[in-house]
Amino acid sequence: MFDQDESPASRNVKEENQFKWALRSAKVQMKENGRCPQKDAKGYESISGHWVARQRDLLRTGQLRPDREAILDAELPGWRDMTSLEQFEVDLVQVILFRQSNGRLPDERSTVDDERLLAQWVSDQVNANRIGRLEQDRIQMLDEHLGGWDRGGVSADALQLLRSLRQAGTPVVAR
Repeated sequence: MFDQDESPASRNVKEENQFKWALRSAKVQMKENGRCPQKDAKGYESISGHWVARQRDLLRTGQLRPDREAILDAELPGWRDMTSLEQFEVDLVQVILFRQSNGRLPDERSTVDDERLLAQWVSDQVNANRIGRLEQDRIQMLDEHLGGWDRGGVSADALQLLRSLRQAGTPVVAR
């Protein structure tokens, strides 16, 4: 309500104060945890981690002011690095885009290096899931956006149909 009548100068002061407060909070979290704040952490670290991730987004899109970039570099070492969850999400998006453009999951036998790297990433997720080391939220993201990721690209519908046919005793392949 009161923000509607703010002058540009007071908005700038408010914005600068918010940046300084968030930076101070991120530095405290870094000191307490021994690492740059992570957005997928718990409590206050998560709040600071989201702010740091936002600064990375602003940098990536060219919207982070150069003076703020210099301040972050000087006062928050490692702020440019992605969290493991962010890296997972980036890798997942790359596999999704590959699948959309090629109609299939990447193949480890490909002669194209980038495709083999993506295929290895999918294989790593499958292996981690099989030994119980893949976090549930990541499994859900893979299931939601990359159906069949853990079955070599077989769709969940096809797998369900196959199971139903087998259960009914219907021959699946003519012998």
